[in-house]
Amino acid sequence: MIKRVPSKNEVDDLQSTDGKTIFSIRKRHDGNYEFFLEVLNFDSEEDAYYWTQNILPHPSIFGSISDAKAEIFAQFGHMLNAN
Repeated sequence: MIKRVPSKNEVDDLQSTDGKTIFSIRKRHDGNYEFFLEVLNFDSEEDAYYWTQNILPHPSIFGSISDAKAEIFAQFGHMLNAN
């Protein structure tokens, strides 16, 4: 796998069971949190893997990291390990 470089304001992340999706929890300038999806892709022409990030955060702002994690598990729990 290709190493992913975390964002400078990233405080935590959750990885999918297949290792190809990262849910990046980031602290906002106002002290709240939001999460982004990052996906590992493969470019067959370049024969290379690379990480892409959705441009916009999910439309929720959370007051704590645990609230953000709870929402990630609620929406994407089928992709994550239980622990």
